[in-house]
Amino acid sequence: MYEDIYRSHGAKPDSLLDALIENIPEYGYSRRFCTFVLSENLSLCMEYMIATDVLLESEKTSTAATCGTSTATSAVLLANFAYFASRIVDCVWSGTYVGETSRVLNFLLKGLALTRRNDPKSVSYDSLMQSLDRTILFLLSRPIDNATETFFATIASKLQYKCRF
Repeated sequence: MYEDIYRSHGAKPDSLLDALIENIPEYGYSRRFCTFVLSENLSLCMEYMIATDVLLESEKTSTAATCGTSTATSAVLLANFAYFASRIVDCVWSGTYVGETSRVLNFLLKGLALTRRNDPKSVSYDSLMQSLDRTILFLLSRPIDNATETFFATIASKLQYKCRF
């Protein structure tokens, strides 16, 4: 999934992530197992992308060469990163991402910081902002079982972090 970031998909992205999401069973034990595995893989990819600063990779040829593609341009890399983020948010809303939603929120905030550093006026930046907005709406639309003040303090601190950019 990580290597799909470096591929130019043309007009319609056709990635491993899409195939995994589309082939999750509708119900039953298989669905629970598949959503758990998908969530863990997405979490690992999110952590790895931020830890390795994937958006700087457009200047390097090593990863693109191992993927069998030419060097990814910055625009392709940003677009694929934004697409990956939007698909994760789609999974959050559809219930196929069963991990901690705060991980997705942190990924989007850090991704916005990286994108802003590279090209703050790109369509990819706007797409990431839309994904962030959808994630915040998801968090705010869910019932809070305990520690209401702690939850809203966490959201407020993350929003302050967002506003600093």
